[in-house]
Amino acid sequence: MIDPLIILILSILFSVLFLFTALHKILSGSFQSIVSDYRILPTALVPLAAISIPLIEIVIGFSWALNFLPTLTALATSTVLASYTAAMGINLLRGRRYINCGCGFSSTKNMLSSQQLSGGLILRNIILIAFSILAILPLAERLLGIMDYFSAIVASAIIALLFAGYNQLLSNSNHMALWRQTHSGGSHG
Repeated sequence: MIDPLIILILSILFSVLFLFTALHKILSGSFQSIVSDYRILPTALVPLAAISIPLIEIVIGFSWALNFLPTLTALATSTVLASYTAAMGINLLRGRRYINCGCGFSSTKNMLSSQQLSGGLILRNIILIAFSILAILPLAERLLGIMDYFSAIVASAIIALLFAGYNQLLSNSNHMALWRQTHSGGSHG
């Protein structure tokens, strides 16, 4: 059994994560080209996927926020994240590391301002999948009090900052690797 406080924290985090990433994808203007860059879907399906993915994320985000069909929402979350993870893994196996993952908040295809694919992103998604599956566990019978809600807000803020910090470290690592790659052939004199 899982404490309802944990579910509240997960609900806050996943609703914010999915709603913000959906909004980013809608407003970026480059999401269709990012989907195309993955080279997973036939070209004819890329425009439909570029529209559908943010809409699915919006539904998932609001489902977490409203506690709507929590088991189905958790399963949808883990399925979507597993799909993203598989697409990243396929491209990493193809040697296509320096494409925009589509999961950050950059709005360009520029390698220096986008989040590129990495094993760290796959690890991050596996952890997110594990957290989403926690929501499927039976819920303990306990009423939440005012301190639980306060704790949920504080814990969510701390976890969100850790998540942002981890993403920034991954981005910095990718940028340093790209810099080393572009400067390794330079002269030493």
